[in-house]
This record gives sequence, structure tokens and C-alpha cells, in this order.
Amino acid sequence: MSREAEARNLLLKIQIGAQLEGSIISILDLIIEQVRIIWKTSLREVASMLCLDISRAFDNVLHQRLLYNIRMQGYFNHILRFLSSFLQDRTT
Repeated sequence: MSREAEARNLLLKIQIGAQLEGSIISILDLIIEQVRIIWKTSLREVASMLCLDISRAFDNVLHQRLLYNIRMQGYFNHILRFLSSFLQDRTT
């Protein structure tokens, strides 16, 4: 799915985690770069970060709507069949 999403330019450049080339090092580099930019811009600016734990998000996803959205993005049918099969009777 990652290859398909990248081929269709569906991922934002700042969405590092879902990209094939993304890594924790890339994320840390991005954070450090942003903090340095803020520090250079103004001594009165503050860099802050909000981190969210969405590990239980899967339980609240409407599976049919997720599949519909993926279908509308133009993914191949074999990927949709795989995801549909994977989502059957699945919870975290």
C-alpha cells in the first residue's frame, strides 16, 4: 500500500511514518530543523510540540467507509480485496 500511495502522491511530505523512505531519524531531523528555524527567527518565539497517541484509533474506524475512501483513491482491486479480508472481524 505504501508504494501505491506514493505512486499516486497521496501522502503529504510531512507524513514521514507512512512513506517507504521515512524513519525516526527523518522525523527527528525535521523537528530539530524546525526548532532551529524558530530560534533564528526571533528570541521571543517558542518551539512546542504536541504528540498524540492514536493506538486505539483502529477500533473507531468505519471499515466500509475506509474501504470506500481507498477505492475512490484508485487503488487496485486486489489491494481492496486484501484490506476487506483483513478487516473482517478485526479489533485491537
